[in-house]
Amino acid sequence: MIQREMLGRIAYSGAVVGAVAVAAWSVLFATSPSPVLAQDVAAISPPASSTVNDSDLVTFSWSPDSGQDQFKIIFSQINWSSWSMWDASLYKTSWIFGTSRLVRPDFEGLSVGTWYWRICAAWSSDGLFPTCYLTSAGGVLDVVTAESIVASNAPLSLAAAKQGARWVGMRKFRGRYVGAVCVKHSVSQALCYVRMKRNGKGYARYVYLSNDSYGDLSYSLTGF
Repeated sequence: MIQREMLGRIAYSGAVVGAVAVAAWSVLFATSPSPVLAQDVAAISPPASSTVNDSDLVTFSWSPDSGQDQFKIIFSQINWSSWSMWDASLYKTSWIFGTSRLVRPDFEGLSVGTWYWRICAAWSSDGLFPTCYLTSAGGVLDVVTAESIVASNAPLSLAAAKQGARWVGMRKFRGRYVGAVCVKHSVSQALCYVRMKRNGKGYARYVYLSNDSYGDLSYSLTGF
């Protein structure tokens, strides 16, 4: 009888320890990416596909649609279709309590090559260890050295970027150009916030500009 009681206590203790271990494991991975929440966060920059110098300061910015207030940027050299919450190859930044962060690839451990990135989002109201849900906001970042960028794409100055942003604003948006603020993404790329006025009302748009190897300027609209 004594042996049975001892075995019963040992089994009960083992069950308690196992439950605690499972709970601790769950907390440990609470901030791992979960299934995609389509369109819950809109990416603003960088563009869906961009090339940057490994020593550039790259602006990652986004706009939440469902009241999320803390975020992480997730990087991997494996395509998104292969991502899982247990994948140790996923690199995650610390929590970001805002909607942008400057990232320098070589400081973040992003080596030269192709990196896939996405934003995961959470609500602080979910407690101390909120689940960070993987969103549809993301892109592809090709990290290269300064020498290879200069060899492949012509440099783009901030003055040229502003001139290009003005041209895009007047031709594309059919309004009166008010001004533009541009930030360099790389030697040959820039993101501009263009302010316009039409029918007495002011409005603004994001315009991404890039030089190719021949010095021809192209643009794309982002942040809508």
